[in-house]
Amino acid sequence: MANLEYYRVFYTVAKTGSISKAAAELFVTQPAVSQVLSKLEDELNCTLFIRTSKGIKLTSDGQMLLGYVQPAVNSLLKAEAVFAKLRNLDAGEVRIGASDTLCMYYLSEYLSRFQAKYPEITIKVINRTSTEIVNLLKNGLVDFGIVNMPLDREPHLFIRAADTIQDCFVAGKRFEMYKGKTLTVEEISKLPLIMLEKGTATRRFADNLLQRNGLKVTPALELGSVDLLVKFAVSGLGVSFVIKDYITDMLESGELFEMDFGIHIPKRNIGIATMKNIPLSAAPSAFVKMLLEKEKD
Repeated sequence: MANLEYYRVFYTVAKTGSISKAAAELFVTQPAVSQVLSKLEDELNCTLFIRTSKGIKLTSDGQMLLGYVQPAVNSLLKAEAVFAKLRNLDAGEVRIGASDTLCMYYLSEYLSRFQAKYPEITIKVINRTSTEIVNLLKNGLVDFGIVNMPLDREPHLFIRAADTIQDCFVAGKRFEMYKGKTLTVEEISKLPLIMLEKGTATRRFADNLLQRNGLKVTPALELGSVDLLVKFAVSGLGVSFVIKDYITDMLESGELFEMDFGIHIPKRNIGIATMKNIPLSAAPSAFVKMLLEKEKD
């Protein structure tokens, strides 16, 4: 099979109708162009051009070959143009996996910023739990995931900390008798605790936290939404374990107050998860860069 570069030279000569013009367009010498044409004719065992007083002209074989080569070259040129747009962030797609909570309270600011900066890039957000996002990544359905830490060790994932969050136990006015008081183990055991459902990173963190501190508490309610945790706490249905950073307005207004269980609740990370050994394309890479640099403003 002839070198693909031979066909590019052939196409350029056919397009310009001149070996000298083709050489100038290809940034090579005229003898180099003539040599390539000769090699291509040898490979195909035919004559592609004839020389006339007005330059060179395609033979019937040359015209037939051009009919095949021209669409292929046009397709390659279109592909080059598309990839140039992708590199320059003038086109592309970003597929993000994130939980409802992180979408609402963390990701939304970055989405607005990214869309304003790169309006031609399509963004697709898939809402799942952090555990489910790991599976989406493994199956190639998202470019990266925004997850609550900690996660179970995943050898195929590369996770970078993008931000920190602080969890806390909160309650509404029904439990104001405990406000400003450090609760005893007995008092805690009698409280109706509201937790996220099992299988979420936040639930695992809360369970491990309570267990490490010798607190054996069976949740009165298990919910699938952080928003419901907050609403149920405001309504007085129990004490919820929530991310403090996302309810500061309610703490300041007095709708909720932080309960003191007498234990230290360490901060944890929001992680950006990608697959190891699979490089991100330009658009997802730019979004991850924005997240890691905390580029909101």
